[in-house]
Amino acid sequence: MRRASYCHAVMALRKRWPHLAALGILLFGLAALLVAREISRHREESLAELRGSCLARAAAFARASAEWHLRDDAQSIEAAGSLFLLGTGQYLDLVIDARTILQRTDPGFVVDPVDPKSLPPAFPAAVELNRGTLEVRQPVTLPGYPDSPIGLLRMGFSAEYVSDRVQRSALVAVAVAIAGWVTIMGVAIVMGVQFRPRKAPRREDERAHLRCGELLIDLRSCEVRYADTPIELTPKLFDLLVAFARSPGAVLSDDALLRVVWPESPYATSADVKQHIYLLRRRFAVAHADPKNLIQNVKGFGYRLVEPNDEKELTSA
Repeated sequence: MRRASYCHAVMALRKRWPHLAALGILLFGLAALLVAREISRHREESLAELRGSCLARAAAFARASAEWHLRDDAQSIEAAGSLFLLGTGQYLDLVIDARTILQRTDPGFVVDPVDPKSLPPAFPAAVELNRGTLEVRQPVTLPGYPDSPIGLLRMGFSAEYVSDRVQRSALVAVAVAIAGWVTIMGVAIVMGVQFRPRKAPRREDERAHLRCGELLIDLRSCEVRYADTPIELTPKLFDLLVAFARSPGAVLSDDALLRVVWPESPYATSADVKQHIYLLRRRFAVAHADPKNLIQNVKGFGYRLVEPNDEKELTSA
């Protein structure tokens, strides 16, 4: 039973594998698209969050630097710059009144310094992402004069944490997509194996009996009667008679009969067909006067079952 179920499952998969493969490719492509969109969305959200945070920190540093510069408090500016490099900062340039007040760079990081003489008279705050560094350019203004900058604060922030967050998000999205793909494909395979196309219902008498003129064959009990006379047949003779009765009047060649009656016997030949035709005719001799006219030999083509009264159709009992 288990072997039969296994064979049925294998055959069902063989028949449906092109459809399952197409479904798998379609779902895989859809999952990849959704993962790419999710990663892109998460990256944009993380970058927007980082931009807002860096702008706020640069604005606070610029306001404090302007006040410290007015009080000539260079020590506070130096301390704040050192603290900045201890976090996510990579470099810092502070220019006020066309002079470089503070310049700090993280060890191992190279960046061109700001030219104090090239600063425009007015410029807005700006943020630019370049090679993993988020650079903020913040104008330095005096309290009460936001539109009259006296200098520039340039700060470089590391964007590695954004990459880390995006990478973690990508791993989660890929894991969820793969789990969903495997689940859907598993359900599709199970449904494909269990699904069996419905066959057109047949009447019970059609499955159980064959009638060909005066010949009656009971397919369930394997009983044969001709003109109400029982005919005793062996299993092979019974299968041979059923092959003729399913196509009364049709000529069946030796090859056709070998495929139907001896499907699992590769060594069966036309001699076996002739021998069983001879034996089948002998069994019908008890009820038929000339069995050769019942099962006729069509020379050069094969054999056929001739129905009494020249009936041509196979009907149900």
